[in-house]
This record gives sequence, C-alpha cells and structure tokens, in this order.
Amino acid sequence: MAVIIQTVAGTYSWTVPAGVTSATVECWGAGGGGGGANYAARGGSGGGGGEYRSSVISVTPAAIIPYVVGAGGTRGTASPSVNGSPGTASTFNTTVVVANAGGGGQNSTGVPGSGGSGGTGTTGFNGGAGASIVSGNNGGGGGSSAGTAAAGNSATTQTGATAPSGGGNGGDGGFVIGITPSLGSPGSNPGGGGGAGASFPGPPAGTSGGNGADGKVVITYTGGTTAPTTNSMLLGIG
Repeated sequence: MAVIIQTVAGTYSWTVPAGVTSATVECWGAGGGGGGANYAARGGSGGGGGEYRSSVISVTPAAIIPYVVGAGGTRGTASPSVNGSPGTASTFNTTVVVANAGGGGQNSTGVPGSGGSGGTGTTGFNGGAGASIVSGNNGGGGGSSAGTAAAGNSATTQTGATAPSGGGNGGDGGFVIGITPSLGSPGSNPGGGGGAGASFPGPPAGTSGGNGADGKVVITYTGGTTAPTTNSMLLGIG
C-alpha cells in the first residue's frame, strides 16, 4: 500500500502509477481565520473548522490528476478591527472530491465562523463552528475540523474546540492579562479554525485573531509496478 499525504496549501498533481486502477482520496477543507477585536469592545469571534470528505474512485494508469490543498483563512486584525477571512476548499480532480472550508470569524460584532459543509464525496462530516463571545473581552475559540469518522466540534468559549480523531483542533481565543489583551491562536492542521483576538475596555487596544490552518489531502492506493512519478506543486500556481 502506498500513501501520499500533503498538508501545505497549493495546487499539485498525481501521476497514477502503472497497474493502479483505484484509490481512496480523503480531503479536509481549510480553517477560517479568527476575527480581530475592536478597541474598547468585546472580543472577536472564532473561525470555523473545515469539513472532511472521502471517496474510493476509479483511476487510469498514467493519468495526471490535479488536486488542491486549501489555504487557511487569514486572521482578522485590530485597529481598525477586521473580520477573519474564510479558508479555501481542498479538492481532488476539481469536483470529484471536495471538502469545503470553515468561515472566517467576525470582529467584535459577535458572529462566529461557520463550519465547512456541503462538499462532495461518498463519506462526509461537517466542520465545527467558532465561538462568539457575547459579553466580556476574551476572544472566541476556533472550531475544529471534522475527523475521519465524526463531525468537527464547535467552540463555545475562549478555548478552541478539540477535534475528533483525524481532525485539527481550533485555536484558543485571546484573553486579557491585567490590562494587556493577547492575540488569538492559530488553528491546528488539518483545517482547525483560528481563535479570535481579545479586547481591553481601555488602552492599549484590541488584538488580532489567529490564522486558520491549511487543509489536507491523502491519496491511498495498492498495486502498481512503479512508484508515482509526480507529486509536486504545479509551477506558477499558489
């Protein structure tokens, strides 16, 4: 059995080895970035985790199949506060297997990033949502990505959600130490949502959230008479 694992965001290709006619493909969408926090306002909201999708697909020897590892969402900044951006989907052969990404957490408006959902594949589990801090100055935690056999968990407090087996944890939201608010933490690979920034109701200011984690693609196959000849990033593409 051979396994190809790619966890760095980008566009890649796989050349199917001679003798290989099927493969199991697993994709995790990227996590959303955590929201930034306004000065003298409540903390931001956490980013959502990416979903998981998998299928056993038929392949043709010597075919060159593109696949994409989704990029984690960018954290929201402070002063002025900015929403976290959503992550991007991880895909295999464009639309054959698609795992959608988590949404970005908003700034101090209280709307968390949603978990990734709605992709394509025989098996699928949704990502978890980030947390919204409806009062107080801590940032909301990020949602976890889905695992290989269970949906991701949603964050409900400043603590990032713990992922089921195979998924990535959400990042912790920032918190206030004395008069100093801390940054949100990034999500963990694959596809954990970023934690949001914290805010203090006086100087110095709010803080930025954490980035969402990149997604992941795993290709597993058996048989074949040669090793795969291509598993590299396509030139000129992310």
